[in-house]
Amino acid sequence: MPKILIKETEPTNVFALVNHSIVSGKSGSGKSNACEYMLTKKLEKGDTKIIDLYDSGRFENMLYQFPEDDPVMVKKIYNLSGEGPRGFNNQIIVIPGGELRYTRKLPKNMQLMSFDIEDLNIDDLFYLLGSSEKLEGFLASITNAYGDVLNMKQIYEILTTGRLGNVKKPIYIPMSIKGMVIRNIRRWLNSGMFSDDLPKIDFQKILSDTTCITSFSTFLLESEEAERMAYGLILKKINDTKKRRKVNNRVLVYVREMSVFFQEGWGMAKKYILEYLRQGRDRGIDIICDMQRVFDVPSKYRRQFGIIIQLRTDFADAEKLTDFQGDIPYRYLKKAPSRGAGEGILISGISWEYPIIFPPARHKHKHPSLNVMEIMGSKCGWQEFTDEQIDLIMTYDLSDIDGITEEKEKEDKEDYGRW
Repeated sequence: MPKILIKETEPTNVFALVNHSIVSGKSGSGKSNACEYMLTKKLEKGDTKIIDLYDSGRFENMLYQFPEDDPVMVKKIYNLSGEGPRGFNNQIIVIPGGELRYTRKLPKNMQLMSFDIEDLNIDDLFYLLGSSEKLEGFLASITNAYGDVLNMKQIYEILTTGRLGNVKKPIYIPMSIKGMVIRNIRRWLNSGMFSDDLPKIDFQKILSDTTCITSFSTFLLESEEAERMAYGLILKKINDTKKRRKVNNRVLVYVREMSVFFQEGWGMAKKYILEYLRQGRDRGIDIICDMQRVFDVPSKYRRQFGIIIQLRTDFADAEKLTDFQGDIPYRYLKKAPSRGAGEGILISGISWEYPIIFPPARHKHKHPSLNVMEIMGSKCGWQEFTDEQIDLIMTYDLSDIDGITEEKEKEDKEDYGRW
């Protein structure tokens, strides 16, 4: 009989999740359900903060608060776990962006919140703009002159006015780099992500609340570049908050579709995922990820995971599991393409178990015809945004710096005229 993972007293304590874990399998194999089931079990203990990352428009991570009401799913929940449907406290934070101009209204339980300008500093430029000798030279020149604790607004001020406040120091910046950095900083500051018209994301407060799951969404961001930055900043702030011991409880971060984070240009996010994998356990950060093919992840990341759970997949991918655990019989690996939803094999590096089954999670499940926004709006009400409100959200005030720049240009013209 397959082992149904429902109690923490079972020999394989996957619900402790003090090892970094990865769940892989084909689309429809039950990856998201398996992860959500483990997360909600962990939430019920009340000693760990749960963060659910990555949603760009499917809204899968916004259904925790709604109990499952589909009769077929309810019956499966009872039959496999002996438990009934229930909802869980769920905080939903949406990063603002240009798509708000077209969306116009959001359910009231969606909190529009922005990053603080201090969250993005000069060290992040290397990952956001790509490495090059000229960029490295620019970073070295500006930090040697003004120090390495500079945020984006301060860098913009130095590049456009030639000074920081009343301090003016000589720096060498190639014009091509200067123009590129100024352009990008203006775009980032006016993307909505750093809006001063919205509440700022208080990571210390969020990570201290172990009574709810906090879901982040970026579906309002207009570009992949903004999305990369947003998730990089979230991972960075979680890491910094725990590293500086501002939060005592452990934090469990669920990264959906982790293969997305390993695409070109996601350097900042990859940096912090690797830091979680290498130093997270000591800092009190555990990570659980799902993806279709575990071997799409580079080995320096893949080998940091303590628990591998593989659901339905191709035999070719299942066969590679012997790289983690060499004594798995091939007769079990050959069954990988025909496994049912939620059925799979669990590998801990020391032992393996097959078959295991994850019951359906107790909250509502996402399916293609489910309109998550309508469900949330009908239950929680709607908040509508006017053109004036959206303009305020999307515009970052740089008038104080731009005024200095105009004054400087006027002085330069007068000096040139006298010459």
